[in-house]
Amino acid sequence: MPSDKLLMKRIGQEFACVGEWWVPGVHDPTNPKRMHTGTLTFARGKGIVLDVMGQFENKELSESPSPFPDRSYEMIWGKSAEGELITLHNCQWAGGSIGSNSSASYSIREVFASTDIWFAPHEEIAFKFLDLEFTLLDEWIGEYAIRRHTEFVDGKMKVDITAEAIDKLPSITVGDYVISTYVGVGVQGTRVPTRKETVEQAAVFHIESRASTEISLDEVHELTRGLQNFLSLLMYDEPIYPLVINGALTVTVDGDRARTAIARLLYEPIGTKKTSDRLGNILFSLKDVEDVWEDALREMIMAEEDKLKLVFNQFFAEHYSPSPFVEDRFMATMRTIEAFHRRTCTKDFYMEKTEYQTELLGKLLKPVTGAHLDSSFNDSLKNRLEYGYQYSLRKRLNELLDSPNGEEFLTLFVASDEEKENLKMEMQALETEIEQKKEQKRQQWIKKQRETFVETTVKTRNWYTHFDVDDKLRAMTDAPELEFLNRKLRLFTAALLLGYVHVPLDKVRSKFQHSKFSYLAGN
Repeated sequence: MPSDKLLMKRIGQEFACVGEWWVPGVHDPTNPKRMHTGTLTFARGKGIVLDVMGQFENKELSESPSPFPDRSYEMIWGKSAEGELITLHNCQWAGGSIGSNSSASYSIREVFASTDIWFAPHEEIAFKFLDLEFTLLDEWIGEYAIRRHTEFVDGKMKVDITAEAIDKLPSITVGDYVISTYVGVGVQGTRVPTRKETVEQAAVFHIESRASTEISLDEVHELTRGLQNFLSLLMYDEPIYPLVINGALTVTVDGDRARTAIARLLYEPIGTKKTSDRLGNILFSLKDVEDVWEDALREMIMAEEDKLKLVFNQFFAEHYSPSPFVEDRFMATMRTIEAFHRRTCTKDFYMEKTEYQTELLGKLLKPVTGAHLDSSFNDSLKNRLEYGYQYSLRKRLNELLDSPNGEEFLTLFVASDEEKENLKMEMQALETEIEQKKEQKRQQWIKKQRETFVETTVKTRNWYTHFDVDDKLRAMTDAPELEFLNRKLRLFTAALLLGYVHVPLDKVRSKFQHSKFSYLAGN
């Protein structure tokens, strides 16, 4: 079969690469048995798999006392039919057969394709710099290297296409990294069967280390994930995915001459159930946040493990790979909101935990312990009292809705059209009165919207958590209504996260009124 060229593939594209494969360190050119013909394939739902004819020789396996020795490898090297040098990283044994037609299969976590290098086992994979491409990145940047001008001359259409790379945009510093942005062009041509030229635009994040140190593989994944989440939040609700990850490193040629080699990283993308191919609906472009995106990106990439990183992980896990069940999507949103409040508020408890446990918990447990109750009921009461010092969901929602973003959210997306019209009429009637009374009325109205919204949200969460009949009466149980509630809550969560990463309130407020969200208003 024809072999795909991996250096032309993007992350998530299916491929089949034919080549010769061996385990580095045991390859002997004079012993062809240690090289095996095989095919490296990637198909959605099946992952990246290497199928080879034969079995790799391994002295450790032959001497292992275990009847089921581990046949996995850190690295497998290959050379494709296209001449590419391929390093397979984290190769897990996936089965095989022994005999005259023996074979072996391996599940591959990461693939590195290059024209110059293989990566050696037991050595750190690290790069001098990175070039990263993402879906819709050129749209977000708003700079276009390819331009078309059409005009009619003497009744004939004339089309001029110009392609010119955009000069490097201003770079930013995020932790130990300098991140620059480029917009370039590439040209591909064919002569058979007909002459055709293809001009493509590509937008790239170029990343280098400030300390002139190399960027490790773990850092590559951390930077990629941080940029992906950052772009997805700003382009809400378009999920953004990495397309290309190229890493550069220095190799020595002919013993003394050093030059830069490029390796492309491919892997199976996780949780890509939503597509990102729609244009024109970007919420925040680079122009909208150019004065704050350095600080915002720092918050996303450098998020501490025990603080907002967990919130980002929860929010974007559901964003990229939503559950097919609206109830699960709603509960995931509630977990994100509660975690955000817990990790960003100055206080999330009625009483200090130590003080509560030493001075109050014993007094509260005493009548429960002495009561003649069913043991499970007794345990349930004790468990609830144990966390009695913490804020309730109702309290957390009310505090979050106290924020300026929360007030705007209530105004635009919680109140019905009728209530908005009533407020408008009342505000007009008060036009002749002082501004203080108008603001007082507005605050009373917002309080009413909040109370209704919080009550509905809490009762709905309680119903899907405990399935208590008392909660069901005021819970959202109709699937379309629950989906609408969840979409509003997710938009509110996005607003909270945007505020946390320093996107100005006036920009968030204006984007709340974007036409793409009009369907959420007044319902």
